[in-house]
Amino acid sequence: MPSRRFGSVGGDSLGACLPRHRIVVLASAVAPVVGSVGGFLCDRARQGWDVSVLLTRPADTGPLAILGVSTRPPDADLEADIDTVVGEIPAGATLAVEAGMFDSDACVRHNVAKIATQGRVTVAVWGRPAAPAELRHGFEPVAHQPSAAAAAFKTHALRAVSTAEGAGTEMLYRLRAGSFRHLHPA
Repeated sequence: MPSRRFGSVGGDSLGACLPRHRIVVLASAVAPVVGSVGGFLCDRARQGWDVSVLLTRPADTGPLAILGVSTRPPDADLEADIDTVVGEIPAGATLAVEAGMFDSDACVRHNVAKIATQGRVTVAVWGRPAAPAELRHGFEPVAHQPSAAAAAFKTHALRAVSTAEGAGTEMLYRLRAGSFRHLHPA
């Protein structure tokens, strides 16, 4: 009796064609990512999500690798790089932005506003947002308690960035749909 031939486990199998959940993180440095949302990102990566971080400046990304997170080095033209990354985020994905970048970088704020008004991507801010008064009501706090495994990986990643600062329960702030007004030129 002839044996059945099955497709390979990886490579060209049907599983390779299936969409994966995706999180794209915009951050200025590695330590704040690990300390603020390292457990959240590790849990998602362990669940099979595609988790990637775009840093605004070159850094040692080893601590992020400990969490199972991939990184994308910044291009020379960071604004164009952010435009490209945000423009390539597929529908249903999550964009997580460092609060400091959201508050101080007009390019980041513009791109977040653009993607938030489209409503095709979940937008979250991590760290404490000090957004303009009109946006404060649009942030919905979301607490994440890392799993025991994620907490252990986060502890190792914190040691790798030489810091002990890291929250047990991690807070993200989801940007509610409709938080940004559509502005039309006069």
